Amino acid sequence: MRSRGDIDGLVRRAADELGGLDILVTVVGGQLAFVPAATIHETTDEDWDLMFDLNLRYVAHAVRATLRVFLAQGVGGTIVSIGSITGIAGSPMQAAYGAAKAGLASLARSVAAEYSREGIRMNLVSCGAIATPVAHAAQANAAPDWIPLGRSGSTNEVADATVFLASPLSSYITGQSLVIDGGATAVGPFPIRQAEIRTP
Repeated sequence: MRSRGDIDGLVRRAADELGGLDILVTVVGGQLAFVPAATIHETTDEDWDLMFDLNLRYVAHAVRATLRVFLAQGVGGTIVSIGSITGIAGSPMQAAYGAAKAGLASLARSVAAEYSREGIRMNLVSCGAIATPVAHAAQANAAPDWIPLGRSGSTNEVADATVFLASPLSSYITGQSLVIDGGATAVGPFPIRQAEIRTP
Protein backbone atom coordinates (compact mmCIF):
# COMPACT_ATOMS: atom_id res chain seq x y z
CA MET A 1 0.00 0.00 0.00
CA ARG A 2 2.98 2.32 0.29
CA SER A 3 3.92 1.77 -3.36
CA ARG A 4 2.12 3.96 -5.87
CA GLY A 5 2.97 1.56 -8.67
CA ASP A 6 1.46 -1.34 -6.77
CA ILE A 7 -1.72 0.61 -6.06
CA ASP A 8 -2.12 1.65 -9.69
CA GLY A 9 -1.53 -1.92 -10.79
CA LEU A 10 -4.02 -3.27 -8.28
CA VAL A 11 -6.75 -0.90 -9.45
CA ARG A 12 -6.12 -1.67 -13.12
CA ARG A 13 -5.98 -5.42 -12.50
CA ALA A 14 -9.18 -5.36 -10.45
CA ALA A 15 -11.01 -3.42 -13.13
CA ASP A 16 -9.79 -5.78 -15.85
CA GLU A 17 -10.43 -9.03 -13.99
CA LEU A 18 -13.79 -8.00 -12.55
CA GLY A 19 -15.05 -6.37 -15.72
CA GLY A 20 -15.12 -2.94 -14.09
CA LEU A 21 -15.19 -1.40 -10.63
CA ASP A 22 -18.16 -0.41 -8.50
CA ILE A 23 -16.68 -0.07 -5.00
CA LEU A 24 -13.36 0.81 -3.38
CA VAL A 25 -12.86 0.12 0.33
CA THR A 26 -9.60 1.21 1.97
CA VAL A 27 -8.88 -0.62 5.20
CA VAL A 28 -5.13 -0.61 5.82
CA GLY A 29 -4.05 1.67 8.68
CA GLY A 30 -3.18 1.80 12.33
CA GLN A 31 -0.85 3.35 14.85
CA LEU A 32 0.28 1.56 17.99
CA ALA A 33 1.28 -1.62 16.17
CA PHE A 34 3.64 0.43 13.98
CA VAL A 35 4.95 3.38 16.02
CA PRO A 36 5.09 4.13 19.74
CA ALA A 37 2.70 6.54 21.39
CA ALA A 38 4.47 9.86 21.84
CA THR A 39 3.81 13.52 22.41
CA ILE A 40 3.91 15.74 19.33
CA HIS A 41 7.37 17.18 19.98
CA GLU A 42 8.79 13.70 20.61
CA THR A 43 7.33 12.12 17.46
CA THR A 44 10.11 11.49 14.97
CA ASP A 45 9.90 12.60 11.34
CA GLU A 46 10.09 8.94 10.33
CA ASP A 47 7.13 7.97 12.54
CA TRP A 48 5.12 10.99 11.38
CA ASP A 49 5.73 10.09 7.74
CA LEU A 50 4.88 6.43 8.36
CA MET A 51 1.55 7.37 9.93
CA PHE A 52 0.65 9.51 6.92
CA ASP A 53 1.78 6.80 4.51
CA LEU A 54 -0.30 4.11 6.24
CA ASN A 55 -3.39 6.16 6.97
CA LEU A 56 -3.77 8.90 4.34
CA ARG A 57 -1.31 8.99 1.44
CA TYR A 58 -2.07 5.53 0.08
CA VAL A 59 -5.81 6.19 0.42
CA ALA A 60 -5.52 9.41 -1.57
CA HIS A 61 -3.59 7.60 -4.28
CA ALA A 62 -6.04 4.68 -4.40
CA VAL A 63 -8.97 7.10 -4.52
CA ARG A 64 -7.43 9.08 -7.38
CA ALA A 65 -6.71 5.91 -9.38
CA THR A 66 -10.23 4.61 -8.75
CA LEU A 67 -11.87 7.92 -9.65
CA ARG A 68 -10.25 7.71 -13.07
CA VAL A 69 -11.79 4.26 -13.56
CA PHE A 70 -15.20 5.39 -12.29
CA LEU A 71 -15.20 8.40 -14.62
CA ALA A 72 -14.15 6.33 -17.62
CA GLN A 73 -16.94 3.83 -16.91
CA GLY A 74 -19.48 6.63 -16.59
CA VAL A 75 -21.79 4.79 -14.19
CA GLY A 76 -20.68 6.17 -10.82
CA GLY A 77 -19.19 4.27 -7.92
CA THR A 78 -18.75 4.20 -4.17
CA ILE A 79 -15.70 4.67 -1.95
CA VAL A 80 -15.57 3.81 1.75
CA SER A 81 -12.53 4.41 3.92
CA ILE A 82 -11.99 3.16 7.45
CA GLY A 83 -11.33 6.14 9.67
CA SER A 84 -11.03 6.71 13.40
CA ILE A 85 -12.56 8.84 16.10
CA THR A 86 -9.03 10.20 16.62
CA GLY A 87 -9.69 12.14 13.42
CA ILE A 88 -12.69 13.81 15.05
CA ALA A 89 -11.35 14.74 18.48
CA GLY A 90 -7.89 15.62 19.81
CA SER A 91 -5.50 12.69 19.83
CA PRO A 92 -3.09 12.85 22.78
CA MET A 93 0.03 10.72 22.20
CA GLN A 94 -1.05 9.92 18.63
CA ALA A 95 -1.25 13.29 16.86
CA ALA A 96 0.16 12.08 13.54
CA TYR A 97 -2.37 9.24 13.39
CA GLY A 98 -5.22 11.59 14.28
CA ALA A 99 -4.13 14.19 11.74
CA ALA A 100 -3.96 11.56 9.00
CA LYS A 101 -7.42 10.23 9.87
CA ALA A 102 -8.80 13.79 9.91
CA GLY A 103 -7.39 14.13 6.40
CA LEU A 104 -9.55 11.18 5.31
CA ALA A 105 -12.67 13.04 6.37
CA SER A 106 -11.62 16.09 4.39
CA LEU A 107 -10.85 13.91 1.37
CA ALA A 108 -14.33 12.34 1.55
CA ARG A 109 -15.97 15.77 1.67
CA SER A 110 -13.92 16.92 -1.32
CA VAL A 111 -14.85 13.82 -3.34
CA ALA A 112 -18.50 14.46 -2.49
CA ALA A 113 -18.23 18.10 -3.55
CA GLU A 114 -16.45 17.35 -6.83
CA TYR A 115 -17.93 14.07 -8.09
CA SER A 116 -21.48 13.68 -6.79
CA ARG A 117 -22.98 14.75 -10.13
CA GLU A 118 -21.13 11.80 -11.70
CA GLY A 119 -22.82 9.43 -9.25
CA ILE A 120 -19.65 8.93 -7.20
CA ARG A 121 -19.89 8.86 -3.42
CA MET A 122 -17.26 8.68 -0.64
CA ASN A 123 -17.86 8.15 3.06
CA LEU A 124 -15.95 7.07 6.16
CA VAL A 125 -16.53 4.53 8.88
CA SER A 126 -14.91 6.22 11.89
CA CYS A 127 -14.10 3.58 14.47
CA GLY A 128 -13.56 3.72 18.19
CA ALA A 129 -12.05 0.80 20.10
CA ILE A 130 -12.33 -2.26 17.86
CA ALA A 131 -11.19 -5.75 18.88
CA THR A 132 -8.76 -6.63 16.08
CA PRO A 133 -5.67 -8.87 16.00
CA VAL A 134 -3.51 -5.77 15.49
CA ALA A 135 -5.07 -4.06 18.51
CA HIS A 136 -4.49 -7.22 20.54
CA ALA A 137 -0.83 -7.36 19.46
CA ALA A 138 -0.43 -3.73 20.47
CA GLN A 139 -2.11 -4.46 23.83
CA ALA A 140 -4.77 -1.92 22.97
CA ASN A 141 -7.70 -4.32 23.06
CA ALA A 142 -9.13 -3.46 26.45
CA ALA A 143 -12.20 -1.25 26.24
CA PRO A 144 -12.00 1.85 28.46
CA ASP A 145 -14.64 1.79 31.15
CA TRP A 146 -16.09 5.05 29.87
CA ILE A 147 -17.41 3.53 26.64
CA PRO A 148 -21.18 3.64 27.22
CA LEU A 149 -21.78 0.21 25.64
CA GLY A 150 -19.10 -1.21 27.91
CA ARG A 151 -17.11 -3.12 25.28
CA SER A 152 -14.96 -2.84 22.20
CA GLY A 153 -16.61 -3.11 18.82
CA SER A 154 -16.19 -6.19 16.65
CA THR A 155 -14.73 -6.40 13.17
CA ASN A 156 -18.12 -7.70 12.01
CA GLU A 157 -19.72 -4.47 13.17
CA VAL A 158 -17.18 -2.47 11.19
CA ALA A 159 -17.88 -4.67 8.17
CA ASP A 160 -21.64 -4.15 8.52
CA ALA A 161 -21.22 -0.36 8.57
CA THR A 162 -18.90 -0.55 5.58
CA VAL A 163 -21.34 -2.66 3.56
CA PHE A 164 -24.13 -0.21 4.39
CA LEU A 165 -22.13 2.77 3.10
CA ALA A 166 -21.02 0.85 0.02
CA SER A 167 -24.55 -0.26 -0.84
CA PRO A 168 -27.59 1.46 -2.40
CA LEU A 169 -29.07 1.60 1.11
CA SER A 170 -26.95 4.72 1.65
CA SER A 171 -27.51 6.20 -1.81
CA TYR A 172 -28.23 9.71 -0.44
CA ILE A 173 -25.21 9.79 1.88
CA THR A 174 -21.85 11.18 0.74
CA GLY A 175 -18.99 13.10 2.31
CA GLN A 176 -19.98 11.83 5.74
CA SER A 177 -18.41 9.93 8.61
CA LEU A 178 -20.41 7.14 10.23
CA VAL A 179 -19.09 6.85 13.78
CA ILE A 180 -19.13 3.40 15.38
CA ASP A 181 -17.61 3.77 18.82
CA GLY A 182 -20.06 2.35 21.35
CA GLY A 183 -21.13 5.88 22.25
CA ALA A 184 -17.63 7.03 23.25
CA THR A 185 -17.78 10.37 21.43
CA ALA A 186 -21.33 10.94 22.68
CA VAL A 187 -20.06 11.07 26.26
CA GLY A 188 -17.92 14.14 25.66
CA PRO A 189 -15.42 15.38 28.22
CA PHE A 190 -17.41 14.17 31.22
CA PRO A 191 -17.41 10.35 31.34
CA ILE A 192 -20.29 9.07 33.45
CA ARG A 193 -20.87 5.40 34.13
CA GLN A 194 -24.35 4.07 33.50
CA ALA A 195 -24.68 3.10 37.15
CA GLU A 196 -24.17 6.74 38.14
CA ILE A 197 -27.13 7.99 36.10
CA ARG A 198 -29.63 5.30 37.02
CA THR A 199 -32.12 6.11 39.70
CA PRO A 200 -32.23 3.68 42.66
